[in-house]
Amino acid sequence: MGGNEDFPASEGWLNRLKKGHGIHALSICGEKFSSDPEEASKFKTSFEKLVNEKNLSKEQIYNVDETGLYYRMLPSKT
Repeated sequence: MGGNEDFPASEGWLNRLKKGHGIHALSICGEKFSSDPEEASKFKTSFEKLVNEKNLSKEQIYNVDETGLYYRMLPSKT
């Protein structure tokens, strides 16, 4: 990372750095923190408009919300 290779960062130094800068490890569980009801409502309206404009059938629309089906080994913490 371009720093001094001889820098002896200890676990205590790292803990103080994280505490001083507010760095936390958060568990990812559910979608509570990722949802925004107002934006979801806006998206629903624009999506319905797009479906009508393009004259799409129900067979042409599918849900890819469950990304776990498409990606493996997603991290459980961020």
